[in-house]
Amino acid sequence: NYEKTTNQKYEIFLFHDAEDKIHPYSLKLYNYLIPRIDMVQIPVFPIPKPFKYITYWTYADEFAEMHLKDLYVREFTHGFVPSAGVGTAVTRRTLDLIYLSEGKLFNQNALTEDYQFALSIKKYNIRQAMVVFKLSDSKLQEKDPVISKMKYDIVATYEHFPTSFK
Repeated sequence: NYEKTTNQKYEIFLFHDAEDKIHPYSLKLYNYLIPRIDMVQIPVFPIPKPFKYITYWTYADEFAEMHLKDLYVREFTHGFVPSAGVGTAVTRRTLDLIYLSEGKLFNQNALTEDYQFALSIKKYNIRQAMVVFKLSDSKLQEKDPVISKMKYDIVATYEHFPTSFK
């Protein structure tokens, strides 16, 4: 265990894929919101690809729309906010509670273990939030060429989606 080896204790854990492009201000946003909120989900947007990847854009557009509309409404109405598996931050106390209550954090036999993890969070009435945070300073975008190319001024995780049906 890394924490035991280094004698450091972490209070916030992030879910990301290795190839994700993480917005430079997402960590500040997580630090600001946690521990008042125990699970923070930020939007997940596609990294631009040529239009010829129709499978990519069909999936990516649906995913991005869900994150800017459906999940935001779910959070606003105190409904269930699923984890996208990326762009998610949780507190240590959330991980500890779920592990102590269920004996595991993730169901490795599930196709959507991140979704089931978020269901456990809701089951224990742990505070979840879908956070859409728009930056007002366009100079922030100049610091990161990928983000500036996308013209997004929303703190989000930028991800590669499948490019083929298989």
